[in-house]
Amino acid sequence: MRKKNPKPITTQGTSEEGKKNLKPEIEAVLINSKELAKMIGKSPSWVIQNRYRIVGAQRVGGGWRFNLDIISRVIASGKNIVLNNKKIS
Repeated sequence: MRKKNPKPITTQGTSEEGKKNLKPEIEAVLINSKELAKMIGKSPSWVIQNRYRIVGAQRVGGGWRFNLDIISRVIASGKNIVLNNKKIS
């Protein structure tokens, strides 16, 4: 049998508490290729040419940005921020 007054279906994103859970705790700090080049001691053209191989690279709109937190952690651990794999076309 069918219920007369079913409860409305709510999702996690519709209530105020659910909206709080969807927000990231820390927003990513993104830097551009010139800032990354200055940080690692390379030229901006080198960063642009190797953007597919750099850890933490993200395409934002028409440009590329780099996640400062990820890059800082990789450098602090003594690892290279450039991966060895080639650009995938």
